[in-house]
Amino acid sequence: MVSGVDQLLYGQDGTERIVAVDFDAAKCQAHIYVRSGEGSVRELTEPFRPFVYVDGGRVLKDADVRCEVQRLAGDAGFTLLAKFTSCGEYEESVKRMGKHYRVHRSSYEQQPYYEVKEFAHQYLLASGRTHFLGMEWGDARTMQLALRLNVPEDMANPADESQRIEELGIKCGEAVTVLSAGELGEKEMLERLVEAVQEADPDVLCGHNLFKTILDFISRRARKLKVMLELGRSGREAWSERYTMPLAERRLEFPRMRVFGRSLVDTWILAQSYDIFKREMDSYDLPYLARYLGLREEERESEDVRAALEETEEVVSTLIQNFFHLSQMLPYTLEDCIIKGNATKINALLLREYYRQAAAVPYPAEGRMFAGGYTDLRATGVLRPVINVDVASLYPSLILHYRYFPQGDRLGAYEAALRELLRRRLEIKHELKSLKDNTRFARLDARQGAFKIIINSFYGYLGTSRMNFADLDMAERVTAKGQQTVQRMADIVEGLGARIAEIDTDGIYLVPPEAYVKSGDYEGFVEAVNAQMPEGVEVELGGVYEAMLSYKVKNYALLDAEGRVTIKGSGMKSRGLEPFLRRFIEDSIRLILRGRADEVEAQYELLRRKLAGGEIPVRELAKTEILVDSLPTYKRKLETTRRNRQAQYEVALKNPGRYKPGDPVSYYISGESPKVKAYEAAKLLSEYNPQQPDANIAYYQKRLAETYRRVRGFTGGE
Repeated sequence: MVSGVDQLLYGQDGTERIVAVDFDAAKCQAHIYVRSGEGSVRELTEPFRPFVYVDGGRVLKDADVRCEVQRLAGDAGFTLLAKFTSCGEYEESVKRMGKHYRVHRSSYEQQPYYEVKEFAHQYLLASGRTHFLGMEWGDARTMQLALRLNVPEDMANPADESQRIEELGIKCGEAVTVLSAGELGEKEMLERLVEAVQEADPDVLCGHNLFKTILDFISRRARKLKVMLELGRSGREAWSERYTMPLAERRLEFPRMRVFGRSLVDTWILAQSYDIFKREMDSYDLPYLARYLGLREEERESEDVRAALEETEEVVSTLIQNFFHLSQMLPYTLEDCIIKGNATKINALLLREYYRQAAAVPYPAEGRMFAGGYTDLRATGVLRPVINVDVASLYPSLILHYRYFPQGDRLGAYEAALRELLRRRLEIKHELKSLKDNTRFARLDARQGAFKIIINSFYGYLGTSRMNFADLDMAERVTAKGQQTVQRMADIVEGLGARIAEIDTDGIYLVPPEAYVKSGDYEGFVEAVNAQMPEGVEVELGGVYEAMLSYKVKNYALLDAEGRVTIKGSGMKSRGLEPFLRRFIEDSIRLILRGRADEVEAQYELLRRKLAGGEIPVRELAKTEILVDSLPTYKRKLETTRRNRQAQYEVALKNPGRYKPGDPVSYYISGESPKVKAYEAAKLLSEYNPQQPDANIAYYQKRLAETYRRVRGFTGGE
């Protein structure tokens, strides 16, 4: 049994080496799978009574709900826990309460019940069990899947019955099998897949575009060929549901296959989750990811199932570590830790503690708008040298120092969790500074990375509507104090003689005073800043750069001592740009930062000549843009609002059933006129015929000229 604050962070159970938890609704019991150190898996079953929170007996009585009722400590919010003897009884009762509430809504101030979705999550929350305690990622048994179709990868459409699986690759450990439809036929190939999964018994199934392509193809072909897709543990059949995953400003929609007792990890989703913070990736294709992450020197161009299996395994190992550690903390499967939002994760962490202490749960908070962080641009052009000073975990530090805690958290779980997470992360970072053991370094770095994700989400959680412990008044106070703190820091650094380039929420880019530039003692400058900062706020040296190109707020480029260039902001490097234009901008910025701005014009002229000579591959001309809205929503907005037509949607509309929100659409512009409307002349990249090239060179030369004028504007302040 876990004791102390570990119960809050890791649950109270403490059972090690749990690799999966799932739930059998028909029998109303949880199935727990524990992998021994030797590799065998033991299955445990445990009966469980599903529950729902209610705010008093009225709704139970009026909706004629029969259940066991537990009185919770506290007199506000959901003060009762209603428990049911079966999942069917639970679902019927929730349905009754929902119907009663909809009819009598005006007589209630709040929805009188709160449902914790999914039985497996309820069980994990109530039992205090988590996954993979006492294990590293390498201890989990993983299986990678990859497909080769009878069409190019970027034309894959599971709904198109003319498309078939030509090869199916399976990798588990060192064992690699490539099944060929030409040798076996699709039906036997799928049957072999089921046999391979049951024999290897993996804890995690991995693939690139695992949900949208691999498993959707496999599922559809299995239905057509009448193959029982028994991929789950104990031979349970897999099933699918439509799922929408929020991801920053986007939504990803995909058919989520559910495989009993196994987590599914999609590198396409992992990559986008990673890029939310970096905003640097040009593509989410697997060969690009392998090169971007430094796993391959060159980007693979051919479709190769064996190579895809290797790349998938390595990409997962690189990007999974933070999520793996989160699954050791949270009442969620590894799969859910990847696809659930950060606010939802914190809510589950706090709910688990309230369940453990049998405490009443607050009503979910209602949302509203309030001001964001402080940003300012004070200098543009090329600045040399530049350092970044920022406040270590600004918002979490302010929350703790000024005690901006949610008022509804009567147990103080929010404060205790945040304070302990910060303490443990700083402890790990201190150890990492002198650690020589690479294996331990990687393990501890992944743990502090997981802590960082959760810590930095605590402020966002405060301001997220529909969360039980959110407090929007407190979130607004944190934001206001953050603005004051950063403005105070700006006054201090200017008072010390620094020249500020940009202020961004929790940090400042600046040219240090001459004395510090000559000595190189930038840590000394930070100490001078800290000497004047308010108590509870610590400034750190975030980076040292030979040069900075400051363009607009949150749009800048940095050159470090190793010659690496980092570009931030869509105004300088938009993912929506054609690849050849992105590379032109990047190369131009490198020249500008290295003091060779006069060479940009020659680079422009060379690229213009290559365009005219047809030397630039069409893939470099094609844009790749993400669909945010569904196609019906796009069409409705065209009819009811002033929304302009967009090329990616118009192309998608010509391919019904193929694209969903969150999908990338790659297209090029055809024709001959530079004045063509892009949405009228756009064609899917996969439709391009090199024997009859129809890329609109005049249009792309115009785009290049516009981009060149923009690049020249970058140096307006030098």
